[in-house]
Formats: sequence, C-alpha cells, structure tokens
Amino acid sequence: MTAARCCIVWAGAAGLATIEALRAAGIGFDCFEAADRIGGGWNGGYDSLHLITPRDTSGFTGFPMPADYPLFPSRGPARASIPFRPYERARHHH
Repeated sequence: MTAARCCIVWAGAAGLATIEALRAAGIGFDCFEAADRIGGGWNGGYDSLHLITPRDTSGFTGFPMPADYPLFPSRGPARASIPFRPYERARHHH
C-alpha cells in the first residue's frame, strides 16, 4: 500500500502552516509555488498587503509576532515574522 501524499498549491502563509501541520503528522507532500521560492505574495509583488487577522493570532508555532507590531501588520513586519528557513527544504516545484 502506498502512503498518502498531499499537494500544497501556493506556499504563502497558509501553505507554510499546512507544511508545518503535514510535517508534524508525518504526511508527505509536494508544494507548488508560482514564484521561484516559497512565501507567495509575502516575498514581493504586493507592497500594499496587510493581514486581515490580528497579529496575536497570526504567528507561527514558536514564532509569535512581536507585541509592538500594529494590530493588523503590513507586508514588511508580517513578512519579517514568517519563519521561512524551516520551510526552505520543502519539496518545492516552480
């Protein structure tokens, strides 16, 4: 029997959270991202991007957003708080 494998399309913040959950569950996955690196719109192209969820509920496991960030951070501060490094080794298809 073949082990289940998942497909993640677009590795923005939600995709990164999905990678985290799948890794924790021991489930294999492939990640498809249009850009040349994971992170989606957080890496460029959307300078006016703002979170629509509060900073206190938008951090990643072990990487909470700093309390001095605005309640709804813009792209720069939000991107600075995203822990890209743990995801760089994800099997990524461009």
